[in-house]
Amino acid sequence: TTEVTLDRTSFAAGTYTLEVFASASCDPTGFGEGDRLVGHFEGIGPGVSNFNLTELVPGNQFLTATATDANGNTSEFSACVPISAVILVVNVNDSGAGSLREAMTTANVSGGTITFAIPGVNAATPGVINLLSPLPAITQQMTVDATTQSGFDGQPVVEIHSPGGNNWAGFNILANNVTVRGFSITGFNQGIFAWQGQTGILIEQNIVGSNRLHVAGQGNGLGVGVRASNSVIRHNAIVGN
Repeated sequence: TTEVTLDRTSFAAGTYTLEVFASASCDPTGFGEGDRLVGHFEGIGPGVSNFNLTELVPGNQFLTATATDANGNTSEFSACVPISAVILVVNVNDSGAGSLREAMTTANVSGGTITFAIPGVNAATPGVINLLSPLPAITQQMTVDATTQSGFDGQPVVEIHSPGGNNWAGFNILANNVTVRGFSITGFNQGIFAWQGQTGILIEQNIVGSNRLHVAGQGNGLGVGVRASNSVIRHNAIVGN
């Protein structure tokens, strides 16, 4: 499902009917009507509440809402906001449901944020994703954030590893506004590469060429190569490449 947060802190006391609408694009005014109703809730103002919509709304769509008080007075449409899909990685498998590969494939359709909740992974026992083929190139705006994994303490607890002897890139970035955060990246021809013509790339809090256990011989041919404009590389350890 798609979860939304409805902020009613500016409302007067009372009971309200809240309706949420989805659209493929935002009205040029920023406050226009929605294409279809995707949620209908009762709320008491003022307050903040989370609700699940009646359908999964893709990450490339927009939401807007109205509120109707007990006397039948309905507000104008709220400002439209983009959907931010959160996609969860729950195992270290090369592929299949819950894998990083599956999450990236999903995010390549409509963007979103990839987060991690892999059981058993912690500072003492990092999770290693041993890849059998390259991860999909990143072709949509997204955030891939391994700092969300339980056990992250400023150093990565999630590692992506290539068997070597190939020309793979750990993360091959072909889109604008991409963040890669909180990984150990080892054994690749290129650890992270963002191509010329892209913009808004953020690479941070990664160990590129080793891991938190400092295992030798894990380097990449090239650590980080970013030709994209308006991009930031910060708080990484780029070693052994």
